[in-house]
Amino acid sequence: MFFNPRTYQKLSDQPIAITPKTEIEILADAPASYLKTMLAKEFCADAPKGSILCRKLTFLLGIPLDVRAKIEMQNPVSGNEEEYAVVVGEESYVYATTEKGLLYGLATLIQLKDWGELSPCLLYDYPDCAVRGFRVYMPGRETIGIFKDMIDLLVYYKYNSIILEIGGAMEYKKHPEINEKWVEFCDDMRRFSGRAAEMQAKYPYMKNSVHCENGDGGYLTQEECRDIAAYCRERGLDIIPECPTLSHADYLLLPHPEFAERENDAVPDCYCPNHPGVYQYVFEVLDEVIDVFQPKCLHIGHDEFYSMCICDRCKGKEPVDVYVNDVKVLSDYLAAKGIETMMWGEKLLKAISPKGKHYGGWYDEKDYNGIKFKVPDMYQCAEKMPKNVNFLNWYWSFGTHLDRVYHDHGYKMLFGNFDALGCEDYRQRINWGCRGGFVSNWGSNESEYMQRNGCYFLLVSTAYIFWSAEYDSPDCNFVSELTMDEAYRMFYKGKKNLIRVWHNADTYLAYHPFWCGTFIEDDVYLLGHYRMTYTDGTAVEFPVKYGTNVSSSMDVKSLENTEYDPESGSQGTTFREVSCSTRPRLTDAGAVYETAYQNPYPHKTVESFRYVPCKGKENITVNLFDVKYE
Repeated sequence: MFFNPRTYQKLSDQPIAITPKTEIEILADAPASYLKTMLAKEFCADAPKGSILCRKLTFLLGIPLDVRAKIEMQNPVSGNEEEYAVVVGEESYVYATTEKGLLYGLATLIQLKDWGELSPCLLYDYPDCAVRGFRVYMPGRETIGIFKDMIDLLVYYKYNSIILEIGGAMEYKKHPEINEKWVEFCDDMRRFSGRAAEMQAKYPYMKNSVHCENGDGGYLTQEECRDIAAYCRERGLDIIPECPTLSHADYLLLPHPEFAERENDAVPDCYCPNHPGVYQYVFEVLDEVIDVFQPKCLHIGHDEFYSMCICDRCKGKEPVDVYVNDVKVLSDYLAAKGIETMMWGEKLLKAISPKGKHYGGWYDEKDYNGIKFKVPDMYQCAEKMPKNVNFLNWYWSFGTHLDRVYHDHGYKMLFGNFDALGCEDYRQRINWGCRGGFVSNWGSNESEYMQRNGCYFLLVSTAYIFWSAEYDSPDCNFVSELTMDEAYRMFYKGKKNLIRVWHNADTYLAYHPFWCGTFIEDDVYLLGHYRMTYTDGTAVEFPVKYGTNVSSSMDVKSLENTEYDPESGSQGTTFREVSCSTRPRLTDAGAVYETAYQNPYPHKTVESFRYVPCKGKENITVNLFDVKYE
């Protein structure tokens, strides 16, 4: 079993089977449709030979006293609103205090089935962290299905929140010019890999990165967005729309450069908070997002604020006061509508990297494109921010002492851009009052990008940690191994007729995140193909792609960037990049990667299986150690 529930009492080894013959009774309204849909999808087969049929499965709000008594024999009952209990037998039950708990109970039944552990038992669990989330971009119209599959994965691993960056990727009926300029801008930024970074770096002052992956460079109608919101809510996920304001506001400023802090900036990204018309404009945009998503909390961005107190209206003003006032204006506006505010929290921190580099709101003069550039000190704003804001601490890697800035000032804090396995002193920091956090994906939601950006690895490992009452940082290697096993199992779940391959490559391509306009290019990463020939002469080919299903033969411990690197912000490693479609292992032959391909003709006899390099890649050796046909 991947997870370690608080109570797990196995009553028998006899397999239990939930099948279409099982009577389903759901004594709760809201999740009934979803529960029935997932049961029909996941338990659609007849009972395997040797198993006992579960005659009835009941979902019920409230944990009965007799069940609580059995739980308390092993573990104190918490009363946590997300707690649930599962009783498996010929008559099975899922009990929960709230409807979200019923969803977690269903996920547990599916996991027990997937792991071959569905047998008579009593299981009780509740999360260790109240907020367990994923931060992503809006999908494009062609990838809504991929996005929904990703949402289902979050439910499977019992996440409860999603930050969804809206930006220019939703239709604005009052300001359609936003969408028009957004598409035009993204068409330019997506012309070739690296175009966005090239644009960002060419100015003599710091600019925000370009999120041209948002909406796949397009936008969805408001009805399509409402459908996404409903899909998430039905699955127990709280949607937190992210509407970047003040900084990362290119989508707002491209059609309205008159609001920009910097005049004559071809790609303005920071608005002037003292412009007399800016807040009416921003509020109209927020109102449309609120109307569509009906959120309890809204994320206002505010990270990487570089262009400040430059225009005639702002010159001479104190940057800290300008920043704090903007947050107050926006949070007050949202509070009046009964909506909480969330934002990135690095500006409150006097952050210094292990190499002595200044980060966040604390840039002394630095050489930027050959020009001395300075961002004013901002960390003094920690004394002045409104107390009703939820801060995402994405500088957690710069030291535990920075957590205290939030706690000592009475702010609500969560980890952002989170890699739980890379977090030092994890248990202490949770005990201080961190409420959980968000894994992030700053690239495409498509599977290959999710994997290579480390998202699958992070989602699986962080799910384990957020539900564990015992995990602490010294356990990271153990959980990393569990994660690679689980991610690999999950990736091939339900797939049949697989060809298992063990291989590696005698080359090393440094890991670079695939976001902000950097794309996975076959010219760079496709090494070659396996050509499989059957005895009847039929031949098929399977791609061998670095970072996707094969990686370096080198021992990753000798490579740079094997752990979270705050200098580069990288969350990827050699193993993480390929974890999911492969199961990496260290062997006497170096790092070896088990992967799998689907056999299109499983009833044919295979005559040969050999590697054929791409033209120009003949100098790269791919070592094939073993092939097995299932």
